[in-house]
Amino acid sequence: MNFTYSFADDPNNELLVGNITWQIPDLHRTAHWVHAEDSYEGIYNTYVLDSDYTQWSLLLHCAEKSKSPRYLSSLLMSRQTTLPPNVIAFLRDKLPRYDVALEYMFPMGQENCEDASKNLHYALESSSAPQSKSNKNRKHPFKHRHNKRAGPNSP
Repeated sequence: MNFTYSFADDPNNELLVGNITWQIPDLHRTAHWVHAEDSYEGIYNTYVLDSDYTQWSLLLHCAEKSKSPRYLSSLLMSRQTTLPPNVIAFLRDKLPRYDVALEYMFPMGQENCEDASKNLHYALESSSAPQSKSNKNRKHPFKHRHNKRAGPNSP
């Protein structure tokens, strides 16, 4: 997931760019995800709190880093640029029980968004466009085995 964001209390309102890739550590608990990138220090757990399985999902993101305060954030993901007010209210009402501060919730701009599938090398597999030789042998990331990252107690 590619996204831009800024911290609510940043006086310069610096726009930051992020990219998150998750992995599911336990396939019996598919609502729990962790960051797959090695660049992230600490534990970044993401939980799917709710979803209608077609248009939106509500994620809870918990960052735990040694010698740093833990912080919670939430993401309301949608396939559309807007959601009906009743859906937003329904999902906002779920967050206080997880100690997510609602006063920091803000809408994320949907301007200048591009079609994400054009940046995905595996998106070409289903299109009728001819594939270049280099893309022909590339697999969808969910269709190949990733190396497991070593844990903090691993040799």
